[in-house]
Amino acid sequence: MSYVRDSVKKISDKPRIGILLVTSNWFRQVGIQDAEGKLSGDIEEIGHEIVSRLTDFLIPVYPGILFSEDSAFKAAKEMKAQDVKALIVSPLMWCEDQVIRAALSELNNLPLLLITFLPWLGLPEYLHYSEMLKGSGAVGSLQFSGMLKREGVSFFSLSGYYKDYNLYQKIKQNIKSITVVEKLKHLKVGILPFPCDQMSTTFVDDFALRFRYGIQTKYLELTRFRETSEKITQEEISAFRQQLEELGYEILVNEEDLKQGIRYSLSVQKIVEDEGILVLAMNDVIGEMHVKFGLRPSLDNRNLSLSDFVVSMEADIAAGLGLFIIKILTGKPALYTEVMGIDIKAGNMLLGHAGYHDSRNADPDNPLLIVNDIEYKTYDKYKGAVTCFKMKPGPVTLVNSVFNNGELKWVVIAGQSMCGAFKLEDTVHLVCEPVIPVLQFIDKSIENGVSQHWLVVPGDYIEDIIILSKWLKINLLLL
Repeated sequence: MSYVRDSVKKISDKPRIGILLVTSNWFRQVGIQDAEGKLSGDIEEIGHEIVSRLTDFLIPVYPGILFSEDSAFKAAKEMKAQDVKALIVSPLMWCEDQVIRAALSELNNLPLLLITFLPWLGLPEYLHYSEMLKGSGAVGSLQFSGMLKREGVSFFSLSGYYKDYNLYQKIKQNIKSITVVEKLKHLKVGILPFPCDQMSTTFVDDFALRFRYGIQTKYLELTRFRETSEKITQEEISAFRQQLEELGYEILVNEEDLKQGIRYSLSVQKIVEDEGILVLAMNDVIGEMHVKFGLRPSLDNRNLSLSDFVVSMEADIAAGLGLFIIKILTGKPALYTEVMGIDIKAGNMLLGHAGYHDSRNADPDNPLLIVNDIEYKTYDKYKGAVTCFKMKPGPVTLVNSVFNNGELKWVVIAGQSMCGAFKLEDTVHLVCEPVIPVLQFIDKSIENGVSQHWLVVPGDYIEDIIILSKWLKINLLLL
């Protein structure tokens, strides 16, 4: 049985992007370029190749090669009607400003990637004038850049051979970052039930979040979660339990603790679906939650994990936003951790955290467990039923996300999740070796003013994050 509704489904569709490939009307007017000649044919062929390659990772809204204000204006009207999310602009030859300005008059305020597609890797010994024109797109890009800056249009530039695989990979990374920016404009963050005053570094400015990124916050009542959990049916509980068994969990808790854990995992799902919430910042270190619930909701719900939904503990909204952004950017969940121990001799550190975690990060060479909540099992009414695993080994990227001076500030470093058995009792964790000496990592992090929470995603995503930080205007520091 699946409980996922449209509000939290993973959105994997390719973004719809307007493609403005432009050339000059002037060369046609003075007879240098024949509409049916070789130069025009070569440019059309280049344009077709470019769009074909872009189709691998976006939906192109492509009106053909433009060379007049009228054609650009009509193309822009169609792109606007199709609700494109961004623009790729490329002069394949030198081009008049008016062509691009006509398009932007209808498509202002969209993210813009100005790309210089070059028709060759090297120049021949001698160039005919018409062949030179085929490579004159760089003149257009340089000319456009000054015009766009003076008119206050925000853009980024890429250049390269139009058949170069690496160029298209960079375009793909930029388009993915633009997708993240677009999703933040409609993001709703749930705070359960209010900020965590024990950790003021996790505080954010709700108004600044909305003003800068378009993010909405909603405060949620504990009573609503308890009442929802009480309405969960036995059929729903049984279906959830069956799913846990199919996923390979070893269940090391009694049936009553498991039942209550499932009730609250499903109540979280029902409420975030009803509210359209994709980031839940849970303040789990308040007595009121434990009195009302009798546990800390921390049982991984695979139906939610397969969506864009994420959870941060201790009501850390900036970390929750980091989890969401990383998931959209990479297609992978990040682990929510803090430094729980440092091994100076080995040069590594133990990272982990109690609470809700996506078990898709689990090491297949170690068991996937459901255990009692080690922090609250002697305090709460129920001993809890929480997910427990060691993170899989391999390259990782660590992100520290705080909200500072009205913007997101990220400190980022690469590292390695180490092989081996469980290192920490009944807590999701990993042993991580950063790319710089571990004590240097600690000192540099502290000197730059971070939170205690590090988000760990499998893989090396440093370059992707650098690109993202430009589009999202994240204050980025690489260690």
